[in-house]
Amino acid sequence: MDLAIDRDTGVMHVLLERKSGDGLVWWAGEMPGWGTDVIAKLLSAGDEEGVISYDPEAEVLIEMRALPGMSGGGIYDERGLQVAIAVRASSVDIGMQYVRAVRMSHLVHRMNLTFTSLQAETQMRVSPYLESF
Repeated sequence: MDLAIDRDTGVMHVLLERKSGDGLVWWAGEMPGWGTDVIAKLLSAGDEEGVISYDPEAEVLIEMRALPGMSGGGIYDERGLQVAIAVRASSVDIGMQYVRAVRMSHLVHRMNLTFTSLQAETQMRVSPYLESF
């Protein structure tokens, strides 16, 4: 699956493999983004999530039920690949609950920037704890 979000409109451009009668096929489409609309709904309902700024490049808002203790848990795609980490959830009842999650692509990018900014000696000390960079 490949996903890009237009920062101005919030529209999600999606490219993914889907099962059909003929096996796997590629499907491309656009879906309205949840971000700005959801933030506005949460703000008008008085939920503190509506006050926190939303960065579609770094995070995603997912319509799902969350329970206490789920923060830090993984969000996985249909192939079992971790795509995000749950951070927090809306608390005001607006008919559904939204979970704010940080995108793995954002985390990996930030880790790469941090790792490459380290001095060579520090990189050598840290690298055994990292799978790959």
